[in-house]
Amino acid sequence: LLNCLATLGNQIHEVSLQMAYFDADEVFTLRMIEGQAVTECKIRTLIDVGADPHATQPGAGDHGHLMLRSDFKAVPVLNKCVIMAEQLKEAFSLLSEMNGAATVSVLLSPESPFLRFSTQGQQLTSSVDFPNGDESLVKINCQEAKECSYRLSFLQQAGKALPYAERTSIRMNAHGSLALQHILVEGDTRQSYVDFYILADAEEVDSDHEAAGTAGRAGEDDLDELF
Repeated sequence: LLNCLATLGNQIHEVSLQMAYFDADEVFTLRMIEGQAVTECKIRTLIDVGADPHATQPGAGDHGHLMLRSDFKAVPVLNKCVIMAEQLKEAFSLLSEMNGAATVSVLLSPESPFLRFSTQGQQLTSSVDFPNGDESLVKINCQEAKECSYRLSFLQQAGKALPYAERTSIRMNAHGSLALQHILVEGDTRQSYVDFYILADAEEVDSDHEAAGTAGRAGEDDLDELF
């Protein structure tokens, strides 16, 4: 994207810039027109690797495949919470400092400790708790205690938007897949949303747990559906 924008140079007063997002194939398109020259950049935002296009049952296919937004919502969401982004950024930073850590366990529970992030390094373990009633934990709604592990590198990628976010919603479905939605506030009322979906480590997926429910879109509606 940066390389595409760099073709504009410093003379941009005669350049037409068009941006479009195609929900059907999850592609963001950037098109620049200068006279007779057209530069087009297409970025696929989510890729369903190896998914069966003929599958009709929710949750069909290998759990090792990357789930699209609709796939996540096709599985019952057991636990969800909203946390202040600044405190979540500090937690991610602390866990990232653990030498030798490869995965992070995320626990969401209706009882103490409610929300916990933990990891194990070469010699030490580290955990960060967000108890119910803590000012950083805005809301929490959990049906049952569930803990799954995720690649630390994936969480680090998802955390890159935290410095610009005000709050983050965290949802965990019955398969252990994690959805993080960062809420960015612009001005007094305008909000933007950045979504990340992370699969649990393959060995932790419960293959006996069948998916249920209907598919739906992720986006600003999800925050309204949290509670």
